[in-house]
Amino acid sequence: MRRPAPGQPFEGIHAAAPAIAAVLREATFTAFDRIIDLAIEETVDFIVVAGDVHDGENRSLRAQLRFRDAIRKAGDAGLRCFVAHGNHDPSPAGKPTWRCRRR
Repeated sequence: MRRPAPGQPFEGIHAAAPAIAAVLREATFTAFDRIIDLAIEETVDFIVVAGDVHDGENRSLRAQLRFRDAIRKAGDAGLRCFVAHGNHDPSPAGKPTWRCRRR
């Protein structure tokens, strides 16, 4: 296996260890889902997501939908959600792009 490029420590892992690569691809989604579940379980007053929801300006549709669904789940449970956009999360004309419905 060739050596990964600087800043890309997991490049090529899919060929050497497909099972580990699959877990790593899901890791951020799993972690965020667990945070939302814990916030619901602990009945927190609100959730703050501070900067860089995505790791680049070319956000995948899958990542956008997973984030939206998690925020929606929190809102449906009565939690308020606040998102502070980072430099990888451009917001058109400074308007919020994610809204958390509160029931």
